[in-house]
Amino acid sequence: MITSFDTIIDIAKNSQPKKVVVAAAEGESVLQAVQLAYKEKLIQPILVGDKQKISLLAKKIKFDLSAIEIYPEKTLAGSAKKAVALIKENKAEILMKGLINTGIILKAVLNKEVGLPVSPILSHITVIEAPAYHKLFVITDGGVIPDPTLNDKAGIIKNAVHFFHKLGVTNPKVAIASAAETVNLKMHSSVDAALLAIMNKRHQIEDCIVDGPLALDNIVSSDACRQKGIDTEVGGDADIIVVPTIESGNMLLKSIKYFGNARMGGVVLGTPVPIILSSRADPPEMEYLSIVSAIAMCKQSK
Repeated sequence: MITSFDTIIDIAKNSQPKKVVVAAAEGESVLQAVQLAYKEKLIQPILVGDKQKISLLAKKIKFDLSAIEIYPEKTLAGSAKKAVALIKENKAEILMKGLINTGIILKAVLNKEVGLPVSPILSHITVIEAPAYHKLFVITDGGVIPDPTLNDKAGIIKNAVHFFHKLGVTNPKVAIASAAETVNLKMHSSVDAALLAIMNKRHQIEDCIVDGPLALDNIVSSDACRQKGIDTEVGGDADIIVVPTIESGNMLLKSIKYFGNARMGGVVLGTPVPIILSSRADPPEMEYLSIVSAIAMCKQSK
């Protein structure tokens, strides 16, 4: 069981520094996070974007760029395209979003001619350390797929499970969230949840334990499960929470962030390299935790 981000940070510190390319690096928060990770020798940054703005921000935060490669790009689309090209040329191991709209960078990633291969599906995980919960957990997908199908959700689960396997958790517990713990044909998310649980039992989704539908109280509280008479291995001990839609995921994540005093880091999975798509409103610490979470997904060596 992993109880905090300290475990992920230790994984990052015990591997070779990873080359991180930042698209549109002219953002103060992202530069501060990159500066911290660079100072701790976790990464070797490659910055793409408006060189003048990057240099001015670096001077403001006292970030010495003398040993850091910078690729000048005046447009956001150009920055995204160049950053993806550097990944394809094996010059970087992690792609990070800077001061750029998510749609622009995903367009470059998903470009059929010059983008990155996707398998099984592109999905976003948010890794969370919350004071009210006993271990580190993940919410997915609150950032990429607006209204996932049943097959999409199976792929979302596989990506999140792969993340936990990288952390050494061999059989993570996956809770499929809905508004209640019973199947209701009028509530599509509950039907999908029941089908995903059956798919797990039939080995269509492997190396994890899947249960659902489960309401949020059942997912995070064993007492709630006992009071409702729910017999589940997952309830009260979930590693992964799969939300019905991007709207529900986004609102749940922001509620935890702003009301729950949680530490978070987000990574997009499903391409050969992890992608960091933090919000432009995220503080440097969250950007930093996203970096260490992405490092955990890379091939480790030291």
